[in-house]
Amino acid sequence: MSYCVECGVKLGDGEEKCPLCGTAVQNPIHPYNPRAPKPYPARTAEQNLQIDRRYWLGLVSSAMLLPAAIMVVLDLFFSGGLSWSLYPLGALVLLFVALAVPILVKKHRIYITMAIDAAVLLGYLKMVEIVSGARGWFDPVVFPLIILAALMVLGVTASIRQRLLKDLAIPAVILTLVALLSLAVELLVSSQMLNRLQVSWSPFVMLPCGFIALMLFLIHSHKPLQTELKKRL
Repeated sequence: MSYCVECGVKLGDGEEKCPLCGTAVQNPIHPYNPRAPKPYPARTAEQNLQIDRRYWLGLVSSAMLLPAAIMVVLDLFFSGGLSWSLYPLGALVLLFVALAVPILVKKHRIYITMAIDAAVLLGYLKMVEIVSGARGWFDPVVFPLIILAALMVLGVTASIRQRLLKDLAIPAVILTLVALLSLAVELLVSSQMLNRLQVSWSPFVMLPCGFIALMLFLIHSHKPLQTELKKRL
């Protein structure tokens, strides 16, 4: 029986090198014997554990039905109809869709999930506008903003999956899109509420996002600097 001179692991006669650190075994008293049995298996059986996601989805759905039913009964009892309960019911639908779509969809899961989530969110906000009675904010403001944000997320996701964006370019592009989205939010809101285009708070978001994005782009394009930062950080 031998011991590794580097890490002290106990070795068998059939070990040509240490299985832990890879140091060559040198023992003139017990030379390497390739026919000696190995003290450990060369390959272990692969564990293939699968979780029944559909079962857990059904369990979560059943758990959501109870609070939904309680809210509907209370709303009908005290209000004589469905009013305030539509808001939490819509939130439960959003949560259910966010959980169900990735489980049920197999092909192009990310893109289909994002598209369906955006559509359901638009439907929920449209319902809020109708139930609340405060009309005029969904079509000119919320609808284009959510579509724009969804397209941005889909574009970044597709670019990352196609390896068009990588490393520091990913957060740089995300920060740039956040800056543009903040400007779009202020322009749409000001045009709706003030009937004119006004820029006031969005530069406070755009300036730091743009500065950090520019620094990330510069570091990403300068490979020696990027390598040095990786070594130090």
